[in-house]
Amino acid sequence: MANVLHPKVSNLLKQGESARLFPVPVGKVAQERHTTSVFLACLSLIPALGRALVEPLGQRVGTSSRIQTFTEVVLDGAEAQSNRPDGLITISTGRKE
Repeated sequence: MANVLHPKVSNLLKQGESARLFPVPVGKVAQERHTTSVFLACLSLIPALGRALVEPLGQRVGTSSRIQTFTEVVLDGAEAQSNRPDGLITISTGRKE
C-alpha cells in the first residue's frame, strides 16, 4: 500500500521515508534510526498501540482512521536547518489530517 500524504502535510516536507518494521541497514551509526523506524512502524501496524499513544494527546483515532509514520523527515522552509524531527506521525480520519 502506497503512502499518500495529505497535501497540507506534503507541502511541509522536503523528504521523508515510510517507517519500516525491518529497516535496511545503512551503517554502524544507524542504530537510533532503526529503533525509531521500528517503533513508528508499530504505531501504524498495531492500531491499538497507535491509538493508545495519540489519544492522550487529544487526537481521536476511530476505526476508519489511518496512522502513517515516517522517518528521515526533512522539513521544507526556513526553519528546516534548526528543526529536524526523528520521525513524523500523520493521522487520516477521513475528514481531516
